[in-house]
Amino acid sequence: MRTKDISERPLPEVILGMKEVSNLIQSYTYPLFRYDENGRPTLFDIRGQGGMAQGINGEEFDIAALKIDSEIVREHALRAIPPSMLTTAVEVQNPHSRAFCGFPVSKNKPADSLDRRTKMVTTRCYPYFGPADFDGDYQAFGKSAEIHVGLHYEPGPDDSGRLLTTLPSPRGSSGGGAWFVPDFSRPDQVFLEGIVIECHENRHVFSTRIEHVLDFIRDRVRAPM
Repeated sequence: MRTKDISERPLPEVILGMKEVSNLIQSYTYPLFRYDENGRPTLFDIRGQGGMAQGINGEEFDIAALKIDSEIVREHALRAIPPSMLTTAVEVQNPHSRAFCGFPVSKNKPADSLDRRTKMVTTRCYPYFGPADFDGDYQAFGKSAEIHVGLHYEPGPDDSGRLLTTLPSPRGSSGGGAWFVPDFSRPDQVFLEGIVIECHENRHVFSTRIEHVLDFIRDRVRAPM
């Protein structure tokens, strides 16, 4: 069953697969917050290494990279995506779906996210699914299929796994992973295909292909001394 059908009448096995895929991709998705001078959480200000890259043939693909200290990784039990979970490691015919997840601004407002007593920030991550075949015009959005991945997402599950008929705007999800879902019957087999960079009206989302992101990191981020 192609994902194009999920917004019409999803089969139980498709719903179950979507929920399991959602849990997996959310486990690799982390918000980056810092506290401002007033003690309020705000998106992390990435400085130093990283920045904007011009991509291929001068096409901007809007990627930043932040080298995280190993102590932070251990303290927060951050999970790294292994090379075997990148689309550069697989070749799939007739895939079911694509997906991405992130932290929509409308569901992660600083005033609602911060517990001032404990200084803890609670975030809500949402997954979005769509058909593997993108039916939009890349050039109309100023994009290239060689550099970018397009997705027209459909209603899907929320952060608790409940199936929604509508989803919040994904605005604020830039920097989240764009995932390739070959088969909902094997929800443990998903692959990182790109990094989300733009959300448009009519449920169109674009990401930069992971191979170009990796090239950018190798070129721009220095290895540890």
